[in-house]
Amino acid sequence: MVTRPQCSVVPQSRQSRNPDRGEGGGSPAHEIAFRRDESRIAGMPASPKKSATKKIRIGIIGSGAMGRHRATELARRPGVKVTAISARNPETGPALARELGLKLIPTWEKLLERDDLDGVVNTTPNHLHGPILRRCLERDFPVLTEYPLTTSEKELAAIAKAAARRKAPILRTTHPGLADSSLRQRRKQFAADGPLLLAHFLRLTPGRGARPDVLFNLRLSGPPPLFFVYHLYPWVALFGGVEWVQAGMAFPGLNTGTTAYERFSASVAAPFKQGALAQWTWAGGIPLPGPEESERLVFEKATYHRHNGDWKRADRKANQTFRMPPAKRSPAPEDLFLADLAEPASSTWREDLAPALWATWIGLAAGKSHGGEGRVPSPSWLPDFNPAPPV
Repeated sequence: MVTRPQCSVVPQSRQSRNPDRGEGGGSPAHEIAFRRDESRIAGMPASPKKSATKKIRIGIIGSGAMGRHRATELARRPGVKVTAISARNPETGPALARELGLKLIPTWEKLLERDDLDGVVNTTPNHLHGPILRRCLERDFPVLTEYPLTTSEKELAAIAKAAARRKAPILRTTHPGLADSSLRQRRKQFAADGPLLLAHFLRLTPGRGARPDVLFNLRLSGPPPLFFVYHLYPWVALFGGVEWVQAGMAFPGLNTGTTAYERFSASVAAPFKQGALAQWTWAGGIPLPGPEESERLVFEKATYHRHNGDWKRADRKANQTFRMPPAKRSPAPEDLFLADLAEPASSTWREDLAPALWATWIGLAAGKSHGGEGRVPSPSWLPDFNPAPPV
């Protein structure tokens, strides 16, 4: 076990912050506050501000687009120091290390041998997430990781077990919506229309992403339901865990040697434990002028339909455009992680990890189902997760 000193942080003046850029952060453990009053979210602390005595020391693993983004954001936070970086990429790794004024550590294993870090940020490709998270948990390193948690169900079970320990280190994910107040606002709105009966999500994408060599590759990114885990997460966060998963997928142009493919279609069905059936469908690399996204939620008293950004609510009397309450400004993942480090006792990381574990498992189970296992029941090692009714 690595012993790390407690981080101490003190307030930064409101005038010195740039709320539009999301710069700055929170305050000491006894005085955590949000960067802006309108971004306050119940149970979600803000990031720590500049320390009068000691800076929070962060290690970065990975030097791709997200590695650069996280490193840049953290380096500009007062009271934070990016102390170490490791990367395998021979071009982006040395370049980012030079910009940060650091010596590049060649492997993530070497970085996790250090004892001068207060936390680690994992921005590596999907297939490396699991091994790095397991090592962080073994070494008691608090970690902020990109999604999905892993591309292996065996690793996910080990991560869930290690994270369930009473004294487990902080494990926070960067799922969009984790700190999004719109989730809570949606729950309040939907609760008035009775229990959920049916949910359907559709995403159609004409392009292949900025890095199709990585994204459109089963070995590197996993099946589409796994790398689209951020589409699974909101419903899991709203409605809880599922009983089983069944999926079907097609990969035109699949190269069985490299596991790369040209296009894909995938559909996943899973009943929530509370009774409603959910279905997620994706297709990518298809002939469309632009991406399209829709979701439909059928409740006992009303049906909601969203196409791109517009919602409509229909009941037995009328079909009308429905405007969701505007989401309040949400803390960035970096700020949540820094607040976790400043005040571990009040951190919400365990609450946020439960739906992340479930969403990752659904993506992995979809791959197993497509691979020939048919209907895959949810395992007992996943945490019990039944979202509390809205207040």
